[in-house]
Amino acid sequence: MLKTAMTLILSVFAVFIPLSSSIAIEQGVTTDVSFELNEVLEYDRLIDSKGYSACDHYFGWAGLPPVKTEEQKLLCGKYQFLYEHWSTAGIPKSTLQFNEKWYPKFYGDELSHFGYFPDDNPKRIVSDIVPVQAGQCVETEKVCSAKIFGHCIRWKEQCVRTAQQSSWQEIFELVEDDQLPVGFQLGPKKGLGFESAAFACAGCHMGTLADGRYAIGMANKNLNYGQVYAGFNTPMQATLIALTDLLNNPMIGGIISGYLEGNDELPDDFLNGLLIHPGVAFNNPGTEVGFSYDKYPSMISDLKTGTCYFKDNGALIRCDHRHEEKGPQHYRAQAKKMFSELKKEYSAYSGVVKSDWPMAMKELFGDAYCMPKPLKPSDWGGDDSLPWSQFEVSLSLQQTARNMAESCDGLRWNVYYWEEFAQYLGAMSSADTGAVAFPSFSEQETMINAGFNVLDFLIAPMSDDHVWTISRIPNVVGIPSHDELLADSEMRTESGVVSPMLSLAGNVTSLETFIRSFVLLSGSVDPRYVECGNPNIVGNWDASPDDTCELIPGTIDPLIAYILTLEPPQPVLNQSSPSIRGRELFNDSCQGCHSGPKGESAGVFLFSEIEKEGLASNIETCPDNTLTVEWTGESLPKAIFNHCRPSYDTTHSVKYLGFIGTDANYSRIGNPVPSTGKPGETPELETDTVASQGVKAQRLVGVRYRSEMFHHGQLRTLDDVLCKPDTPRATKELRTEPFCLVYDLDSEEGLNAYKKGEPICIQEWFPYRGHEFGCDLENEDKDALIEYLKSL
Repeated sequence: MLKTAMTLILSVFAVFIPLSSSIAIEQGVTTDVSFELNEVLEYDRLIDSKGYSACDHYFGWAGLPPVKTEEQKLLCGKYQFLYEHWSTAGIPKSTLQFNEKWYPKFYGDELSHFGYFPDDNPKRIVSDIVPVQAGQCVETEKVCSAKIFGHCIRWKEQCVRTAQQSSWQEIFELVEDDQLPVGFQLGPKKGLGFESAAFACAGCHMGTLADGRYAIGMANKNLNYGQVYAGFNTPMQATLIALTDLLNNPMIGGIISGYLEGNDELPDDFLNGLLIHPGVAFNNPGTEVGFSYDKYPSMISDLKTGTCYFKDNGALIRCDHRHEEKGPQHYRAQAKKMFSELKKEYSAYSGVVKSDWPMAMKELFGDAYCMPKPLKPSDWGGDDSLPWSQFEVSLSLQQTARNMAESCDGLRWNVYYWEEFAQYLGAMSSADTGAVAFPSFSEQETMINAGFNVLDFLIAPMSDDHVWTISRIPNVVGIPSHDELLADSEMRTESGVVSPMLSLAGNVTSLETFIRSFVLLSGSVDPRYVECGNPNIVGNWDASPDDTCELIPGTIDPLIAYILTLEPPQPVLNQSSPSIRGRELFNDSCQGCHSGPKGESAGVFLFSEIEKEGLASNIETCPDNTLTVEWTGESLPKAIFNHCRPSYDTTHSVKYLGFIGTDANYSRIGNPVPSTGKPGETPELETDTVASQGVKAQRLVGVRYRSEMFHHGQLRTLDDVLCKPDTPRATKELRTEPFCLVYDLDSEEGLNAYKKGEPICIQEWFPYRGHEFGCDLENEDKDALIEYLKSL
């Protein structure tokens, strides 16, 4: 209703006011911003009626004649952004389907409660990729070869299309709906032995604006990747606990526990993870886990309570696992501010309503479950005269007995859940899970509570550098083209190489390098994109790329070209001219650091104490074999901020601008080797570049749409950045205050301390530290500067 009303209002405006002066119109080869999701997805332009993709047509795959036009190239790039699986392993589809089928209120339609966008378009389910030779028949149809009395009695296959050139062809099935949201695509590579839903770019880098428009390239601010990662395992964990502890019965619990402990196929971390219930762990991990009558009431009162946010028209903004009154104490202030900022952001278009969203037993288990054979009523001290079969079981023993007595004749048995769960668990037991990391208590709690719009594929347990970082999902709009970089004398590495200095650390020297790393590190062995020295790797869906594997030149050019067309969305109505005073302030006070073509920095900043923040013309090189940032020997690790640059060669990666006070944990990503800067404990992260051990200033174009500032996204507005009154950075004392990022929840001592309200911190961080520039301006000047920044 809101989108329809907005469209009607704009059309009325157009009658009275010249369209070119009042309404911002964005034109291009593709439609990337719209109030309607399907207008942005442009499905019919990306996948034809037979299921062939825009890239099949552009490259001449599947035996099609190649269409090498600029328009087709951009359509192929958009297909790669939205739907390409790259033949990488992702989330087992069975996990997603099982969760959505049995826990729809928790996950929402196609994971919509976790921030993804449901996609109701037909989808391609790819099972294999095979070679095609020029002249080979690639498409047939059935034709009648004999008729009697006008009726066909014999059919034959007739070739209707032969391959125009030698290439590759995906073997796929076109289905009406694969139950996967935008950003997931099924490919031939398996995940844990299951059909795998691989990650596409759009899952993280397609978002909504405050006015309700969908925009490709903008960060998906409704997505919390940590919550998604932790939440996938919730039903499996909860169900096994139910089987083990529901009745607090030695026989039943012994059977299940014996099965888990005696299963050598499952790694220990997996077994431990199955016995954790996130609803308990994330609020009070010291709670006794159990569903018997004597434990259940105390446990239910100790569950995590979060908040759901809705627009007035009913559209979900996001669900957050924090609550300003009922959630964990150390996150209540952030939850309160989060709701305040949402109300402010959406107030111009529709209000925001809030409702409690407890991760309660009813949400996870429904009103009841059915216990499978061979369990019988007498196992619970019940009436042996009741049918020995499956029956409705509540989470209370007394209620279970009443249900059995009242419903024994007309009982609705839920045998299907347990059958599917048994098959699912059995498949998981036989799958290759050894390489999969299962989050511990501490890791789950940190991922869940990290905040809005966080994405970090390198955080534990997904890498073993043991350094927690929280990074916001970046926008990928406004990336400068090579021509723009050539025209800007600042955008060079120390050796003079032109570079957009991508990533938070600024050490990705080109968009091609970033995409190459994403594809190969994700495990692609797709013969359309990858070539390897070992012939047994490419096209082997059980293999992983080695150091001989490289992307085939030109195959990601469409994606690069498409991303470079993405610019920040224009306002629905043209805004007023930018503040002249704000421009002057920016040129005088900000241009030195934000000197790039899109307002980014032309190098990286090292981490420093607040009082040393600023530019440094001569940065001292650290002594050989030392890191610029190290940990103290204290039992509670604290970062030592660096005052020197790495000693290894960074000339072809970045240049250094000086020091800036912020969270130094980022310097430790990958535990770089002091002498080389290459990843130490995480060699699979080996790339063409070295660790910069610093951070860059991000692009300022489109900053009006951001609701997460700084590299970690903990600042919500430009008011926060410029330290305006009533913000978390209003005073220097607030800006330098340390917070705990990771609590010890994995030891008995840590659990007991947490339950007593005296948690043990194992990693601190400084979410409000750094960027002192602008904090000393008068409020009137801050307002003028903010007005100017929003015009970029």
